[in-house]
Amino acid sequence: MTILMSTLLSLSLLIADELPKGTMTFDKSKKIEVEIAKNFQDRQQGLMHRTELGKNKGMLFVFPSEQPLVFWMKNTYIPLSIGYFDKNKVLKEIYDMKPQSLLEKVQHTTQYPSNCQCQYALEVNQGWFKKNNIKVGAHFSLTTAPEQ
Repeated sequence: MTILMSTLLSLSLLIADELPKGTMTFDKSKKIEVEIAKNFQDRQQGLMHRTELGKNKGMLFVFPSEQPLVFWMKNTYIPLSIGYFDKNKVLKEIYDMKPQSLLEKVQHTTQYPSNCQCQYALEVNQGWFKKNNIKVGAHFSLTTAPEQ
């Protein structure tokens, strides 16, 4: 079991290293470094199996168009906050999400749905939005790192 968990963790870290990187800037001042999950597989993997997330780091989920979004914390060990953004990159909703206990059954996984049509979601360490005074109505811009 330990070997399996180590293998899964190593695999998830390799996948994370392959994600494009970028910097999100909120209202022209506050910046956060993000990994960008823009295809189905990367969005499904998300931050699963990670045991830590850097202080000013996050994962930006990019969808092809606006739609109702639903996130959950299956196999996610870090308390997170999620922000949902519309197609204009305006923050519409913020939720705190708690890690799912390893003892909880999959069918009881808590879901965190958006209440509006959204095209982007940002997962960060729990409390990041509040700590950085990022509120509903904030706008972001994204600068991506050059391909290597």
